[in-house]
Amino acid sequence: ARWHATRTKIQLKLAIQRSRMLQEKKAALHKKVRLEIAELVERQKLESARVKTESLIMDDIHLELLELLLLLYTSDAADDMQ
Repeated sequence: ARWHATRTKIQLKLAIQRSRMLQEKKAALHKKVRLEIAELVERQKLESARVKTESLIMDDIHLELLELLLLLYTSDAADDMQ
């Protein structure tokens, strides 16, 4: 199993596409969850709202990390092209 630069580049491009799709999917889901949290607060279901909020925060952190990885890779790729 030798390392192939071309294969690696293809896999990285595919990973970037999957990461971007995941970011878009999570962003759409976050809108829905925020509305659910607001409804829970209105109905005084604060514990459920707290749990959903913690989950939302963890997802936000995950999305930020994905974004940082994408930025690092795309900036490295741009540097390599120059």
